[in-house]
Amino acid sequence: MGKRIAASMIVCAAGWLTVASVPASASTHPHPKVPRAALACVYQVGHVRPSSYLNVRLNPSLRSHRIGKLKVADGFFAGACQPVRNWVAVKSSCGKPGWASAKYLVKLNK
Repeated sequence: MGKRIAASMIVCAAGWLTVASVPASASTHPHPKVPRAALACVYQVGHVRPSSYLNVRLNPSLRSHRIGKLKVADGFFAGACQPVRNWVAVKSSCGKPGWASAKYLVKLNK
């Protein structure tokens, strides 16, 4: 969540000094939005325990917020065919679009 600075007027010896506010739409998130590719390939979660899950994140980074999960029990799911910085665009179990680590995904088609 970004911080907002309130606009104010400050009197100083040389005159008035204006401090402008940061627009509410400005983002302080360190990761720019990465374009999402079409989810045209089929994957399943791999390299984790059968009772475990894989986190789905808002952006392709471990520092990005977790927005969902992919469970081994979910079976197959759609994802982008090409990873971006070792992250694959996917939809979480609850249908939210996000990113999952390619290290823990097995692509079933080419």
